[in-house]
Amino acid sequence: STESDNLGVAGGSTAKSNSFSISPLVGYFLSDRTVLGVKVNYFSSKTENLILAGPSVIFENDQIGLGPFVRRYFPVKDWVAFYGQAEVNYGSARHFQTNNSNSSSETKTRSVNFVASLGLSFFPTKWMSIDLSANPLSFYHQNNENTLGNSSSSEVNTNGFNFNLNSNSFFLGAHFFLNKK
Repeated sequence: STESDNLGVAGGSTAKSNSFSISPLVGYFLSDRTVLGVKVNYFSSKTENLILAGPSVIFENDQIGLGPFVRRYFPVKDWVAFYGQAEVNYGSARHFQTNNSNSSSETKTRSVNFVASLGLSFFPTKWMSIDLSANPLSFYHQNNENTLGNSSSSEVNTNGFNFNLNSNSFFLGAHFFLNKK
């Protein structure tokens, strides 16, 4: 949750933003090196821009995703292993924008993406790992349906392929295991 203001500036404004996200995954060890599972993503946000000399704008965003993953560990020692992971995700999102001049727009998005990631897992105990991962490779197909008020709509399909590695590609996480062999 954040708040900011520019009230001292001509045509000043204030902004309030709240967001929440969670991405749990559940997997089952098929062997001591292979995990098969499912991942769920949820994200919600709302931002209010209150502009003193003009229309105020509210942005709302809700997203949900679901998909299977497979992870293969390549042990170096008992307490550390490299891994590769592949996942396919289906996602659905709704983006809504409205302002106090009674105009609004809505975008509904459906997407399918494939993500390949590489990582390093540290196992401080048999039932837990601390992971550092990078997602350098992904492909997606996205369908956007845009509606402006009650008057017009359009549909756009997009495909994309990403192969990059930058500071936004790295993730730190922890996993807890119930059936690690």
